[in-house]
Amino acid sequence: TGPQGYGYGTVNVTNTGGTTVGGRTADGEVIATTGVLGPDGEVLVYSMLYISKGSILGTMGIDSDANHSINSTLDWQKTQATTARDYAPFGPLNVAVLGGKYSVTTPLLQLPSLSLTVTDNAQFTFSDAGLPSATNPNMNLRISNTNVLTLNPINPGKINSLVFTPTTGAFGGKMILTDPPALPRTVAFQGWLVPTLGKGYGYFLLPQLANPLASPPTTATTSPILSGKVLLEAVTR
Repeated sequence: TGPQGYGYGTVNVTNTGGTTVGGRTADGEVIATTGVLGPDGEVLVYSMLYISKGSILGTMGIDSDANHSINSTLDWQKTQATTARDYAPFGPLNVAVLGGKYSVTTPLLQLPSLSLTVTDNAQFTFSDAGLPSATNPNMNLRISNTNVLTLNPINPGKINSLVFTPTTGAFGGKMILTDPPALPRTVAFQGWLVPTLGKGYGYFLLPQLANPLASPPTTATTSPILSGKVLLEAVTR
């Protein structure tokens, strides 16, 4: 009944203690808030969402350990749907916030180094959002020892337009889902690397297939749009 993807965000702290939080919820809403760092590492989050018909709020804590770890919760709610294809109102949901200091490593996420025996060291996994069985977009890829990304030729989801920014941790791209007799659907995905957890987390928004038997019936332009998970991690062997 609520978005199933991974929302993400960044916290920047200035030398004078100012904080800027930016990111997106798992259904694509922009999170933006500023404040002042508390004496014990508290970071205030208060961002109105859904054209002021919802919010995400709370206090995150940045630990004083070497990783500046974050292990907190925020309250996320939606009080009114803004379009017919949106999620119905939900919450407040108590969502976990996990992460830590971002640093560029080679290779990223401490993945296995490429070698003659290790040609693919990472994988994209997509789940939820009513992913159809006809198209499985999961795929392997390689991130080189200098953080150059190459997709595996076996690419059932036709992943393309991949953007990968090691200096910030942002990644994103598009996939093309082919589920006959429906027309191909181009679906964007995006996320952020979290080195302290050794993975990248994100979301995609998938328009559902038309359903003439639904009540009311839906078409390719009126069906619900659901949120799903994107996970970038070391390849499973």
